[in-house]
Amino acid sequence: MARTALQDVLLTLVVSALLIWIMPMLIGTYTLTVLVIYGMLGLSLGLIWGFGGILCFGQAAFFGLGAYTYAIAAINIGESTLPMLLAVLVPAIFAALLGAMMFYGRLTDVYLGVITLVVTLILFKFVNSTAAHIM
Repeated sequence: MARTALQDVLLTLVVSALLIWIMPMLIGTYTLTVLVIYGMLGLSLGLIWGFGGILCFGQAAFFGLGAYTYAIAAINIGESTLPMLLAVLVPAIFAALLGAMMFYGRLTDVYLGVITLVVTLILFKFVNSTAAHIM
């Protein structure tokens, strides 16, 4: 008997609800948080590469930019809601600007992969050169 799409969705929802309910009892909060964060990174890569067919090396750059923004804001402001908001907004704004430039530049094929790889390397160099000067 073949399963329908509705049965697949219901099965996914039931399994997800059970995992959300059971996992905090089995795994520590920190480990669960790290798993969720890396899971979202993997899902974003699966979305853009799997469904969109776009080879993008910028996922790690935006992930790292958010982590770097949070670290700098938490050190200078203190741990509160504001560093978390900045950790979401700064990479989102950077991604929007980079995406607008690539869209209006009409980049296609391999050029998108090359540009995102170059941006990743530039951000890596920037973070490594400024990391010792934060504190």
